[in-house]
Amino acid sequence: MAALIRRRLLCTSAEAAGKMRAVREVTKANFAEAVEEFKEDLAGSGFVAVSLQKTGSFSAGWHRELPFDTNDTAYMKAKYAAERFQVLQFAACPFSLKASKLTAHPYNFVLFPRDELKMGMPSYSFSIQTSHLAYLAQEGFDFNACVYDGISYLSKAQESAAKVRIGNLTPGNYVVDSKVTHTVADTMFMERTKSRVKNWKNTCKNSSSRTDDKKCYALLSSLRKLVMGTELYGSRPCMNIDVCSERQVQLSLEMLKEFSDELVPVIVPAMGGGTQSVRVFLTSSKEDKDLFERELQNVEEEQNKRVRGFREVIDLISASQKPVVSHNSLNDFTSIHSKFLSPLPGNIEDFTGSLSMVFPHILDVKHLMKNIGPLRKVTNIPAAISYLNNHYFAPIDLENLPEENEGKSHRHDVVKICYLFAKLCTILKIPENAKPIDYHLLAPATEEYTNISNPLSNIPQESINEDIRIWRSNMKKISCNHLALVWGFRSGYTAGMLKSMLQKSHDIFSEDFDVRLVDKSCAIVVFRQPGLSETFLDVVSNEDICGSLREMVSEGLRATSYQTYKRVCNLGLWEADLADSLDKALEHPDYNMEADSTTNRIEILWQTCRQVQTVFKVSLEQVNTQSSLMASASTFLSNPNPHTNDAVFFSRNRFHSFRRFACQSNSKFKSKPISFSATRPEPARSSFSEPVSASQTFDVLIIGAGIIGLTIARQFLIGSDLSVAVIDKAVPCSGATGAGQGYIWMAHKTPSSELWELGLRSQKLWEELAESLVQKGLDPIEELGWKKTGSMLVGRGAEELEVLKRRVEQQRGAGIRAEYLSAGDLRVKEPELRVDKDTGAAFLPDDSQLDAHRVVEFLEKGNRHYSSEGRYVEFYNNPVMSLLRSGGSKEVEAIKTSRTMLHCRKAIVVAAGCWSGSLMHDLIKESEIVLDVPVKPRKGHLLVLENFNSFQVNHGLMEVGYVDHQTTVPHPNILAPGLLDQTLSVSMTATMDTVGNIVLGSSRQFSGFCTEVEETILSRIWDRAGEFFPKLREKPLSDFSKSREVRVGLRPYMPDGKPVIGAVPGLPNLFLATGHEGGGLSMALGTAEMLVDMVLGNSEKINSAPFAPHGRC
Repeated sequence: MAALIRRRLLCTSAEAAGKMRAVREVTKANFAEAVEEFKEDLAGSGFVAVSLQKTGSFSAGWHRELPFDTNDTAYMKAKYAAERFQVLQFAACPFSLKASKLTAHPYNFVLFPRDELKMGMPSYSFSIQTSHLAYLAQEGFDFNACVYDGISYLSKAQESAAKVRIGNLTPGNYVVDSKVTHTVADTMFMERTKSRVKNWKNTCKNSSSRTDDKKCYALLSSLRKLVMGTELYGSRPCMNIDVCSERQVQLSLEMLKEFSDELVPVIVPAMGGGTQSVRVFLTSSKEDKDLFERELQNVEEEQNKRVRGFREVIDLISASQKPVVSHNSLNDFTSIHSKFLSPLPGNIEDFTGSLSMVFPHILDVKHLMKNIGPLRKVTNIPAAISYLNNHYFAPIDLENLPEENEGKSHRHDVVKICYLFAKLCTILKIPENAKPIDYHLLAPATEEYTNISNPLSNIPQESINEDIRIWRSNMKKISCNHLALVWGFRSGYTAGMLKSMLQKSHDIFSEDFDVRLVDKSCAIVVFRQPGLSETFLDVVSNEDICGSLREMVSEGLRATSYQTYKRVCNLGLWEADLADSLDKALEHPDYNMEADSTTNRIEILWQTCRQVQTVFKVSLEQVNTQSSLMASASTFLSNPNPHTNDAVFFSRNRFHSFRRFACQSNSKFKSKPISFSATRPEPARSSFSEPVSASQTFDVLIIGAGIIGLTIARQFLIGSDLSVAVIDKAVPCSGATGAGQGYIWMAHKTPSSELWELGLRSQKLWEELAESLVQKGLDPIEELGWKKTGSMLVGRGAEELEVLKRRVEQQRGAGIRAEYLSAGDLRVKEPELRVDKDTGAAFLPDDSQLDAHRVVEFLEKGNRHYSSEGRYVEFYNNPVMSLLRSGGSKEVEAIKTSRTMLHCRKAIVVAAGCWSGSLMHDLIKESEIVLDVPVKPRKGHLLVLENFNSFQVNHGLMEVGYVDHQTTVPHPNILAPGLLDQTLSVSMTATMDTVGNIVLGSSRQFSGFCTEVEETILSRIWDRAGEFFPKLREKPLSDFSKSREVRVGLRPYMPDGKPVIGAVPGLPNLFLATGHEGGGLSMALGTAEMLVDMVLGNSEKINSAPFAPHGRC
């Protein structure tokens, strides 16, 4: 690394050395132009400095990296802050240093995340500290420019999901695999498709060449554009080849190779992933074909730029491979990883590996500063520059170095970082023959400065009390087993007072020990002699305790080991006082009194300046490769009021806090009011963000992160000690789960049917879960979107009313509360519903509804509690490619994903919704197993009117026609070329969610894996709802264009109407859990319980035989 720095210092590419251009302010308006200039400046520079300004740093003093933090705990603190606070300004400065002349090109990018592409994702929420708002206002920060003109962005992980949603056309490459043998079905598919293509191509050519039928041809072309949507790339004719598997995609492309001189195939992606169809374009000549392919490429590049937003700057820095210079490496790069790359991994090892693939050379000036003794205590850039200018002769030529009192100081910080870095490199005289060191963050410049046992560089914060200053100057290696944390002492105690009290309390304190306050509520005790910490903890917990220590314990003194502190960080128990967090950790159901092996192998260096440095008992090579990323981790993020605990969380109904501050501030808030919409935070992911070569082993592998897969994972975690990995080709809520209405209803189910017991069991489990949350002091509405609304099955006419009366009697006989409502009773309960004399309803008051997104967030949060034990991992955006079986066993040993190999000890569960059938076909096609899982995608639309206030829906409503899908009309495109024969079923359903949106449905249709919104179906849903709610007829649907959301999902349909739950015949450790169609949420907990009982050999709660794959697949 030192040799690399030296080469960069001698860079001769700077033409105007010793110059600094004015900092360029970049917003959405001038972003495209600025990026091109930034690219040129970056190419001609040797380094690039970065500086971030966020909406907050740390809400409590102990949330900062403390001297006794290990690499793991320091990372978890930085991770928490990075995920909680938002980056508002990102300053980047390409610079070069030639001799003593510094040339800098500073940019300040103003950022604000939003759904720029209007596609419903991602949504953001973030925390903000009022102290930071005040500081920004004092700087003259333009909040309006940030909110309205800030540059948006998507991370790499979000970009993958966005491309699926946008559905960009991608060129289809002609691929012919000579090793693949075509089956009879393959040959028939290719010949049939080839015949269609030939006829279509000939028809297009003949029609276009006949000049006497131009009017007719123009009419046909217009009709084709209306029906097939071909007006995308000029007037070139096209046709669709519908496919139902990736195999058929490859067969289509192989067949089209014969027409490659005229036809250009493109892939039309499905909304939920995979391929919807292959679209074939007919070109008129080779030149036209080349032009069209360039057009496709240009459109794709332009769309990618729109999707990436500001992340294009991050990609440019990464691609340049230039060393990145920072002053807060740990805090800055956890934020960069979280916002612009992918969700932060759950541990530091994965973080360092992921980050090093993007930024191989990160240099931290704080780490260089510590090699100059007095600068060890300096935590801000201006003070460091002032000290060096006063004590060292190391001139650096840079015109217009910003002064400290200049406005908008953040934008100038990045220039000061460049200047400080150049100054330090000159003073430290890095020799040309210095050996490179493979540290990701800058290791000390030469070996003489190197403390190889210091992978975590800590600079002490301001003293909490002055007693710290009298500690001895020597430094001694201390094991983490020698540390204890104490709390519950009287308010106002200093470290000296507490140490004096402990010295008088027991004989164990006759030996040498130290005490320091972590915050006002908690202190850390450091014992010099082995075993004293354990003895102290035993004494405190012993009933026979005596003396003054007994009195202190009786007054509330508590003590615990360092392992509990580590658990606090791993569990994310970030209370304002460390004492409260320690209490919660000790009460946590996963708490284990035994320290884990990792903590036992860690030691700290304890010295007078309260700098405690972690030392791993590993070889130097291991330090360099595994722990070096933390080599220059900073202790603090610059904060105008570092001890202020004043965070305001922007979520749901708390936006008034921001508005109140806006009215009181002297900043530019007043010029234009700021409004925020209530958006849900995007869950953090613990999946690996980059390819992983090493295989991993788990007890259970679950393919599919929908409601079924996540509840099965939860059931394994709470009901056994097995380890679980959840794998998905996308992210949770990207399939049927996120597109559903969220009802847990029994009104439309028939007693004594095979689905009745499963639905009833699931409903009971949901109710028990909601009750358990109440017992814990949590609100089920906030956690799950849970409302016990009751449900009504509404009927009209004598025949339907008789059906409802019989159903109510059956439901009462089955032991649930059910009531038949006459027209008068129904009018009282639902005043806005159109009720005639022949209208009635079956009413089940105990039915409820959920918010699927909140449920998934709750499940993920609960599952991730087991991550710290190594029992739970998520692999999202990571499709499964194949299964591996052992030679002498019928069981599946492992699955291969696009990134890694995952081995299985106990079971593999396929819960991939409507993709389960095609997935199983692809996974076992080369085996002797004969299996056909007849799960098909059944498309559905829901219409959501946001903040609806025209009237209130008090219960969950559903018409009788929903049960038998009686409202059926032909699909308007049924005669369009390339579409399968299909029917459309539309029935009225209506619910009101917890935030005041009305959700109207629903439709059912078979249209393959297509998830495009169809306006004709929305009109049918609107018209049908208007027949039940007259007020909806007062306005056309178009009036709600700005306040509507459309949910389109693919229900996993089984022909016999029952889900498939059980082991695959011939593969005893491979299980299916799919085919719930529209009842996934309502049957999820019962399904999870049933399947886990099968795997573990537990007794069944309900009969699983009707759902077994045998005889049905």
